[in-house]
Amino acid sequence: MLHSFAGPAKAGVIYKLDRDRHYTVLHDFTGKVNGGKPQSSYAGVALDSEGNLYGTTLGGSGAGTVYKVDTAGVETVLHSFTGGSDGGQPAAGLILDSAGSLYGTTRYGGKYNHGVIFEIQNQ
Repeated sequence: MLHSFAGPAKAGVIYKLDRDRHYTVLHDFTGKVNGGKPQSSYAGVALDSEGNLYGTTLGGSGAGTVYKVDTAGVETVLHSFTGGSDGGQPAAGLILDSAGSLYGTTRYGGKYNHGVIFEIQNQ
C-alpha cells in the first residue's frame, strides 16, 4: 500500500498491513532523486513473482519516476521522467508482463504535450 505524504520527508511511504492490522513501513521516499508522492490515489504497485514491487511517483528530481523496491526495502529508480518526449507525471498503475517489462502512461509530455505510453524493458 502507498501513502503519498507520510514518512520523515513527508514525501510518501510504501507500507504493508498484516492480518492483525500491524503497520510496517517497507520504504520511505525522500522527494528528491528517489521520487516522492507515490501514486496512491490513481495507482497501486505491481508485484513480480520474486516479491519486488514496482510503482510510480509524481515528484522527485524531475517529472516523476518509475521505481522498484526489492524484498529488503531497497529502492532502485528505473526511470526519471523529464517532462519532454519521455513524458511527465505518470498517471496510472503499471502493467507488468511475463517478460518483466513495465508499461504505463503519463499525464503530459510527448509530441503534443498530452502524455505518452511508455515501456521499460525487463529489469
